[in-house]
Amino acid sequence: AYDIRPYVEDRDDTDWPRLITTGLIDPFECRWGIDRCRYLKADYSFPVIRPDEQHPARVKKRLALKDRPKVLIAGVAGPGRRLEAFVDTEGRYCGAVSTYTVLHPDDSVVELERLCEFLNTEEVAHLVASILGGASMGSGLLTIRKDFLLDLRIPNLS
Repeated sequence: AYDIRPYVEDRDDTDWPRLITTGLIDPFECRWGIDRCRYLKADYSFPVIRPDEQHPARVKKRLALKDRPKVLIAGVAGPGRRLEAFVDTEGRYCGAVSTYTVLHPDDSVVELERLCEFLNTEEVAHLVASILGGASMGSGLLTIRKDFLLDLRIPNLS
């Protein structure tokens, strides 16, 4: 989070990578440019990441994923203790800390859309509540853990 902070700007007039935080992810929807974004005690309407040759290695690694189609998953369960995910079909968004990025090996948008459908189901919402519910934060919000996502048994979506 702190590595990328010096490169975050508030602009809607550029094609720079759009920074996505957990708060900008709703089921099937990206709220970038619609909702205000709070990132490291600063507010943005249109958070983007300024290109720079001096990006730290971790930032370069994250930005390398930006151009590919992907599913972005919020790292905190939304209302109703449910997973929230959307498909970035055009490769415009870069997930910030507390988001998860899922790629398809062949960049299949159809398969990513199927995965997104599954992740936003009531079945997965039930799993979030039952498996992660005991570790809820004081606010009642649930942190989505990487091991939870890796252990999900995804049905054959084809």
